[in-house]
Amino acid sequence: MLILLLGGILFYVLFNYIIDRNIRSTLYERRDFAREKLAFSDSLYVFQNFSYHIFSIKRLPKEYPFTVTEQISDTAIFDPLRKEASLYRQLTFTDNLRGQPFQITVRRPLIDDFEILRGIVASLLVLAMVLGLALYFSNRIVSKKLWQPFYITLSTLKDYQLDERIEPQFPKTNVREFNELIEAVTRLIERTRRDYLNLKEYSENTTHEIQTPLAIIQSKLELLQEHDLSIEQLQLVNAANLAVSRLARLKETLLLLVRIKNNQYIDAQPVEVAKLIASRLAYFEELMEMKQIRLSKQLDEQAKLLINLPVAEILVDNLISNAIKYNIPGGELTLELTNTMLRIRNNGKAPTKPTSTFFNRFVKSDSNSRSLGLGLSIVKAICETNQLSVEYHYQDNYHQISIYFPGQ
Repeated sequence: MLILLLGGILFYVLFNYIIDRNIRSTLYERRDFAREKLAFSDSLYVFQNFSYHIFSIKRLPKEYPFTVTEQISDTAIFDPLRKEASLYRQLTFTDNLRGQPFQITVRRPLIDDFEILRGIVASLLVLAMVLGLALYFSNRIVSKKLWQPFYITLSTLKDYQLDERIEPQFPKTNVREFNELIEAVTRLIERTRRDYLNLKEYSENTTHEIQTPLAIIQSKLELLQEHDLSIEQLQLVNAANLAVSRLARLKETLLLLVRIKNNQYIDAQPVEVAKLIASRLAYFEELMEMKQIRLSKQLDEQAKLLINLPVAEILVDNLISNAIKYNIPGGELTLELTNTMLRIRNNGKAPTKPTSTFFNRFVKSDSNSRSLGLGLSIVKAICETNQLSVEYHYQDNYHQISIYFPGQ
């Protein structure tokens, strides 16, 4: 646009210069033509009657103090056809022809500067529009072809899973920058996949190897309990048994958290959330009766969520379990489900830490609790891998966790 603007100004100046030079050249030609004709006859007087706006000839008295002069000026002459005054540039000169002094005026019509400017502006606007459209469509065509390897590479990266044994196939291209990008991405994937497989193998081996000694320890502790032990010895055995059970649960929970974060549960399907909640609540009926918790629910039967079913069960179980575990005896548990969100509210003590920290691993509101502090970490991991957003608030003696579905 800047080039067009500067070009328009230059074109206006150049156009005016060319027109002015052309008009002057025409006026001088007509001057020479008039001198040539008047040198032989007075025929131009007849022609003047039909072209007064081009020629104007006047005889001067012979005693007129004659000097050869020339003057160029602009004038306006009424045009009877257009019924308006038109601009002319005229050359007025005096000459002595055949012993008779004459005053001769030759004219040529001018183009109004405003008309020139308006024509140039209109031409530039049309040119800008045509140029803009041409650039837009040509850029789209060229860019679509030029950037095709980039978008194919991007799509391949989005669909690639680290646990796949098939190496990603990237397109071949003549663009040096894209080739460098593909080489760098390929090296990064190789390093990441190697580290991932090593870590996965280590986790699986560790999990498998820990399982056997845990089972042996538990069986030995059970055998010890069959012997006649003192109260102090029984307390020690019970404490060891609780520690072993905690370690076993910790192993399983951490393994589950790693699998969720590695997005190993990818078989998503439409889940009817209301039916899922109703089925999972049945597992917690006795626990709610023991704590005399009042249950109230408002469930939209049409609400659906695209998620892996086992993962959805883990999510709901953790939310309900957390709401019961940290509820007060005789407290209230409220479940609200719409097509945009799931909200769980329960009574409970005021948290001693910011609620946002409860999504971190091993963070508990009560340090004396036997909980592992991983329930909300699992909830957060499930939400992140399924494009859900989760919020935790405490207000008016109520803990409230809200999960918003994708696109909401």
